[in-house]
Amino acid sequence: MANSGNSDVRNMFDSISLSVISFLENHAGIQDVQFEERKGVTFDEIVRWEKQHHPFVLPDDFKAFVQISDGLMLRWKINLLAQQPPIPLGTMHLNQLQQVKQIPIEEFVQDIEGADKDATRTERNMRPVAFCIDNLCADGRLALLYRSGHTDPQVWFQGLSCMWSFLSASFTDYFRLMIMHLGMPRWQYAFTTVGLDPVSQQWIRFLSPERLAIDMSHRLRKHTEEAEMDIPIPRAKRFEKLTAPSHSRSSSLGSEADTKSSNAAERTQNRQTFSRHSRPSTAKPKVSKRRTISLSEDGKTTPRPSSAPSARAATPPIPGLAGSTPLEKSRLSAVAGVRKT
Repeated sequence: MANSGNSDVRNMFDSISLSVISFLENHAGIQDVQFEERKGVTFDEIVRWEKQHHPFVLPDDFKAFVQISDGLMLRWKINLLAQQPPIPLGTMHLNQLQQVKQIPIEEFVQDIEGADKDATRTERNMRPVAFCIDNLCADGRLALLYRSGHTDPQVWFQGLSCMWSFLSASFTDYFRLMIMHLGMPRWQYAFTTVGLDPVSQQWIRFLSPERLAIDMSHRLRKHTEEAEMDIPIPRAKRFEKLTAPSHSRSSSLGSEADTKSSNAAERTQNRQTFSRHSRPSTAKPKVSKRRTISLSEDGKTTPRPSSAPSARAATPPIPGLAGSTPLEKSRLSAVAGVRKT
């Protein structure tokens, strides 16, 4: 049960968090749900923070939240075995307003998986400024990131790879993501290139399978889009390509154009050759004329033209065959053959 009982802050938080506290308390495998009640800050404290960190301005949704509760602390434990004490697992935490401090960013390396593709060129070239909003985040840093100016920050996550991944465009969207993942450890890695580790996947599948299905489909869609796109040029090669002399780039472009034209000419020649060989031939076959040499009686050779192949002499018709039966025709033919011999 929650420590604060049925207080106004707890009821208000439960109403804006889709009754997450009631869900955790009624789950059979979850025990010892602890909600720390915190009093909201005043408007003067918000103004004092903005003066201290001028010219940066907090987003309106974050101001409204800290006026309800100065930060957030919700912990719960999982019961694995009946004979064993419950194990601490989930934590939903947000810093108090005075703990929202600027964190140094030596080099802003953006993750490909969690990249903000809608960012403008000014946002990409500007050196971002980050303010930590969760100093208890497991295996990473969570921050409000100002990229395009001093207002409207986004929520970004920096993992152990030191690469920054985009989580949400507003604090409200991040708050919903945290509620949907029940504050399980390392859930932010679902929006990075590394992805969720097997242990985190098992816990999310056990407690929030719908959210895991959404995360996996989002990851699959990301990989499909990257597969359809061209492979990006590595940073070193891109730098070499940009810093190469103009004549080398023009020569490389010329060589590429020559290669394309030669390939096109070769394909055209192959098509012509194929059509020529596949077309049926209408020319008459050539008969080779050979000259044969015959030897005469006096020993002289006399050339005699001959055509190949040589045809036999036509057999003269046999008289009496006209109007005869087949049997009579065969007998007359045999008699004529005997007479010739």
